[in-house]
Amino acid sequence: TQQVERPESVLQMLFKMCFCKPGSPCSAASLDRTQRTLLDDFELFGLVSRDSSGSDIFYPTSLGVNIVFGQSREEKMAAAARAIDMDPTASGATGPPPVLGVKPENPDQ
Repeated sequence: TQQVERPESVLQMLFKMCFCKPGSPCSAASLDRTQRTLLDDFELFGLVSRDSSGSDIFYPTSLGVNIVFGQSREEKMAAAARAIDMDPTASGATGPPPVLGVKPENPDQ
């Protein structure tokens, strides 16, 4: 491994990778010099895989994609959908959220 010239490039690359799909091919053509150097280290750590060392194509692994946020894209979307569904104000409802298995009281009776 070599010394990293631009430490912010490491974070930039990790954040870019978290928006990739695991196993999908990515081009190293748009990476800066520091990020290209990181590919060898990321491969050793299991964050990316490559067909051959020095290849311009790399494949982010599930670990590489999830290392920043700890969730897959599908898990993030599902969590966001659950959060919207659980928000009683999102549907225009007022009052406390319903409790499963308990019938709501009808104040008009």
